[in-house]
Amino acid sequence: MKKKLLLLIAIAGFSAAVSAQEKGDMYVSGNFTLEGGNSRNTVGNVVTKTPATLTFGIAPQFGYFVMDRLEVSISLGYTHNRYNNGTDNDGNNLFRKTNVFEISPGVKYYVPLAEKFWYTPGFDFGVGFGGNRREVDRQTTVKGGITQFSLNLSAVAFEFRPSEHFGVTLRAGGLTYTMDRTSSKGSTGTSDVDNEFSFKINTGASIGFRYYF
Repeated sequence: MKKKLLLLIAIAGFSAAVSAQEKGDMYVSGNFTLEGGNSRNTVGNVVTKTPATLTFGIAPQFGYFVMDRLEVSISLGYTHNRYNNGTDNDGNNLFRKTNVFEISPGVKYYVPLAEKFWYTPGFDFGVGFGGNRREVDRQTTVKGGITQFSLNLSAVAFEFRPSEHFGVTLRAGGLTYTMDRTSSKGSTGTSDVDNEFSFKINTGASIGFRYYF
């Protein structure tokens, strides 16, 4: 009798665990990036500093379970990049700056592996728009536009939910396709359009955190 009771309790506990990602559950998450620096070169009494690429990005994310184990999400992001564009005749640093706003909807399905541990394959795509400014010299700046499009498939993804309101996600690798279109128009009326395409298998790993409410 005791063994049957313990078995029923274990089954009930596992059922509660695997039904944790239920219809109506919501969470907030997101990404924050800040990278920068510079290099310093000394030749005799001459010191030259070269700024590295500066990156600032923020992308809050909201997710909602439209049905048990099926999650849809949306992320709204902003990214600013400042690239070194050489120097002018007086040795002043010149830069190219980009600003991009992006919206990224996605979907994931939760497969229970153990208590509080899930396999979470998913798919998302992103569309971004923005502008770029390139300094030719201290008086001349070339302006243009940026259009981005990306597709991402996460095949190796998991989530551990140690408590009711807290989740830890792990993503290792995936398939990514990106398209980046940059246009610019000079003061003399000339214009340039650059299109870049890439398809890659990403083997990097990332860890994220979620708050459920």
